[in-house]
Amino acid sequence: MAMEAIKGAGMTYQGSVSSAESQPKTDSAVKAAETDAPEKGIVSENIKQAGEENVNTSQGADQRNTNAQIKKAVDEVNKKDLNIKKINIEKLNEYYFETMHHEFAHILHQTKDYPIEYNEITVGKYTGPSWTNLTEEEALELGFISNYASTEPQEDFVEMIANYVTHNAQWWRERMDMAGDGKEALQQKLELVKEYLDLSWNISLDELRTIVQRRSAEISSLDLSSLK
Repeated sequence: MAMEAIKGAGMTYQGSVSSAESQPKTDSAVKAAETDAPEKGIVSENIKQAGEENVNTSQGADQRNTNAQIKKAVDEVNKKDLNIKKINIEKLNEYYFETMHHEFAHILHQTKDYPIEYNEITVGKYTGPSWTNLTEEEALELGFISNYASTEPQEDFVEMIANYVTHNAQWWRERMDMAGDGKEALQQKLELVKEYLDLSWNISLDELRTIVQRRSAEISSLDLSSLK
């Protein structure tokens, strides 16, 4: 069912990326993916922002641009000689997988609008370009799953999807505990996201997360040299 939804949304990895677009700092991303060193999640945000600056307002242009950002993230991973023995799945999620789910979620809502009620849950709390001034804890307390989610409603919506599927249930519970007064808003948003994906795309967000988590756990055992 999820695959049919992906096809229906027109997700492709075809097309080229303009040389004028911002280039993510992939060397540092790969280095981080192979270590346990804590680094601020700036690289993945560079990829996201490259797809969200100067976007044509037409739906077709939005989708082509979003597809290009997904392709960019995939291509950059393919170009790098990652050491599978040193892979840190959390960093791989932060710099690549979360970004790809984020951009794909944009394709979904650009194709079929999500409920406008979502925009009202934390109305008046969005920060715009000042999101960089928020810590993750402050963002949670305001009702945003990440500081980048606080930029505006559409980014908020896709960040909910991307963070939910790339993290396990324990991570999510910990974030809800950290959220304090923002917990109720986050729970309302999650329910609307789940309802939207189910009714609009026949996708179970929980089932999707189970698949993503299983595949993430299998990465360290994969023989990447033999994959076709």
